[in-house]
Amino acid sequence: MQALGVLTVKTSELNNYIDIYNLGAFCTSQIVETKLSATVVLADIWEKPPIETQDATSSERFFFIIEKNEAIGIVFDMGVQNIHWLMKPSWRKKESYIALLRM
Repeated sequence: MQALGVLTVKTSELNNYIDIYNLGAFCTSQIVETKLSATVVLADIWEKPPIETQDATSSERFFFIIEKNEAIGIVFDMGVQNIHWLMKPSWRKKESYIALLRM
């Protein structure tokens, strides 16, 4: 798994994170999940599991959009003025998710 760059985020990298999440392939010390609702999971993900206490703040923050126990979309929180998001192609034109993304 490659760390996401702060200035550039590729669609393939976001898609890869969704696939790894759905496979349950993140190491348990590499991800901390918080279920925010039935359809959203907040995940702090480290490129490598943190070794030192100060490493705990070096994670990237993602929101996974969940449908039927599977991630179908992802939002990469890069701070106050910058987010990147991706929906799996089969879900992009679903009315319920279009409305959520416009909020």
